[in-house]
Amino acid sequence: MPRLLMACSTIADGSGMVAAVAPLARQLQSLGFDVTLVGPSGNGHPAISEAEASGARADVSRRSRITPRRVADAWRTASAVAELARETGAGVVHVHGVWTALNMAACISAESLGVPCVISPHGMLMPAAMRRSSLKKRVALWASVRHNLEAAAVVHVSSEAEQASVLAVAPRARTRVIPWGVDVPAPAAAVRPGAGKRRAAYLGRIIPLKGVDDLLAAWAEVRPGGWELCFVGDDPEKHAGRLAHTIDAARLGGTVSIHPAIGRDEVASLIRQLDLLVLPSHSENFGMVVAEALAAGVPVITTTATPWSEVVDRRCGWWVSDTAATLASAIDDAVRLPAEDLAAMGERGRSWICESFAWPAIAARFAEELYRPCA
Repeated sequence: MPRLLMACSTIADGSGMVAAVAPLARQLQSLGFDVTLVGPSGNGHPAISEAEASGARADVSRRSRITPRRVADAWRTASAVAELARETGAGVVHVHGVWTALNMAACISAESLGVPCVISPHGMLMPAAMRRSSLKKRVALWASVRHNLEAAAVVHVSSEAEQASVLAVAPRARTRVIPWGVDVPAPAAAVRPGAGKRRAAYLGRIIPLKGVDDLLAAWAEVRPGGWELCFVGDDPEKHAGRLAHTIDAARLGGTVSIHPAIGRDEVASLIRQLDLLVLPSHSENFGMVVAEALAAGVPVITTTATPWSEVVDRRCGWWVSDTAATLASAIDDAVRLPAEDLAAMGERGRSWICESFAWPAIAARFAEELYRPCA
């Protein structure tokens, strides 16, 4: 089995990247792979533990010190990553993310050692993401990132939309579409609260790109009785204060609340308590939280800016354009349904996720389609 070195933009508990990388490492370990994780925790969050990575060596207390974030430090960092690759005997370097010094350093070190490199951009090359700090990203593309993408053995993307975004900036990149997986809880674990208000939630970064303002405007328009809505996530752009002001101005303080980011175990626990999950994003390469909600038997409302059109065909959610008006219409439809009808939608979603996105089968695809051909 190849030994894998996974270099991640972040391994902070609660991050979207960790929601994908930690269970992938765990599943690959169960398939006999030797996996080493490296990356900064940052943002005040603890790093994922070795227990969560389930045997993958995540010596982050030491390794995180070799991951400065400035692009100018990438070459200096490359020697440290190359040393780690040699130390672990890595046969494949899998780079998660594209913009940090660690990402670039891992690509540089893999190329210098002649070790095959796999890159997962995690949505960082999607058009909306590229418009953020666009000048810096254009410079980085010219200096390193385009070369890294086109020199990689394969660029892993989680949807056809993400594949198009990669080829738009690196036309010669070799891409492979494999969705991220999800841990499917036992049926007994997917239980809604039996009394009190029904609950909806948005889980993710509290930034305008994720459509949080549209969701709040839609909720204010519908004002569903007997329901509460919570926003849970990081606030990197200090946008939560604006949402809080809107909540107060709209007199929604008793039914809408904002909470800081929580760890992965707490996310799973919260999802199991929901009646509805809303992801109103304006850009999404995958939308892990949609898969997690459906896996727990929770129906979803999401937008056409995400790759989840099949929720309509599977009758487990709503897929609408990313505007406040269309979100309001979907919310109004959802809250009018009896609890048992929403639960039935969630169960259909759970069956679909078990069939198509459960981690054991997805991890096997990573092994067969990405790693073993490189070994």
